[in-house]
Amino acid sequence: MNINKEKIREQIRKQRSNKSKDFISKNSERISENLCNHESFKKADHILFYVSYNGEVDTHNLLKKTILTEKKVYVPISNTTNHTLQVSDLSKFSDLSPGTYGILEPKKEKIKPTSIHEIDIVLVPGVAFDRFGHRLGQGGGYYDWFLSKTDVISIGLAFELQILKEIPVEPHDQRVDLIVTEKQLIECTKD
Repeated sequence: MNINKEKIREQIRKQRSNKSKDFISKNSERISENLCNHESFKKADHILFYVSYNGEVDTHNLLKKTILTEKKVYVPISNTTNHTLQVSDLSKFSDLSPGTYGILEPKKEKIKPTSIHEIDIVLVPGVAFDRFGHRLGQGGGYYDWFLSKTDVISIGLAFELQILKEIPVEPHDQRVDLIVTEKQLIECTKD
């Protein structure tokens, strides 16, 4: 495939940035409802959420609601030295403040490190996805690292505009098992 990853990122980010706050809010709510109705989410006890920013599918409300349930909620902390994710238990949304890249992360005194092997499901952000579960992230490799170290169920959250026919893939790229959009659930086929 000749299409460059950076060009795809640029095109999708531009499309996403042209969407209104109302579009992001309403469709994020639909995506959250679709996710919550999926059997794997219902069964999961330990969920690693990404904390949305910059026009991504908004996870803030779902995070707040899930904290109030029996489920254990975790959020990632980016380690920029080696492009890995540390996992921290989260008991209150107010324990978050802007961290790496301006993304909300637990305040230093609120970090409760947790093994990545505690996680049942990881919600994965992405700039674009295809039906095979290939994902184009921001380019840092953080989630590729995480997914390569564990065999949890991985679920990409995306707006329909982020679903492409095909995404260029490199050997280190990790797939997601399921993609949830405002209109559909895509059980990813493995080629």
